[in-house]
Amino acid sequence: MYSGMKNKKQIKPEKQFEQLVRAWCIQNNIWVDVFDSKATFTERGVYKTQGLPVGTPDLIGFNKQGKFVALELKAPELEVIPSLQQWNYIAKAIDSTCFAMVVNSLEDLSETYKKWQEIIEDRNKIAYLRSKLPKKAYIKGPKGSRKVVELIPA
Repeated sequence: MYSGMKNKKQIKPEKQFEQLVRAWCIQNNIWVDVFDSKATFTERGVYKTQGLPVGTPDLIGFNKQGKFVALELKAPELEVIPSLQQWNYIAKAIDSTCFAMVVNSLEDLSETYKKWQEIIEDRNKIAYLRSKLPKKAYIKGPKGSRKVVELIPA
């Protein structure tokens, strides 16, 4: 190997998982695109968004029936704790009869989507996806601090 060549950068587990989910979406006739929303604290301690609003899911698109799809991805094998803004976005999408969820397992995504498609009435679809929402979320504080809060089901 040429000594001046650098090793290829390792792909982070989150990005590997994103690639798997995107491939699953293609196989299931779901068109999605990747969206990055960022926010940082200013020197004065103000939380400032950059680009998309904080809480915007990682993958957004629609299925072949025209239903909006929103997926917030979390690293596999870890406890699923989205930010409160991410949780609220997913909950609002669900309440609008969209397919939306916080995902850290391809198997769970596949099972959830299959069952969601089998449910006929919108109110039952909403109840099913709401039952799959994480029971915790975190609130960001200054300098990267996080406070985990328990959520009470609606």
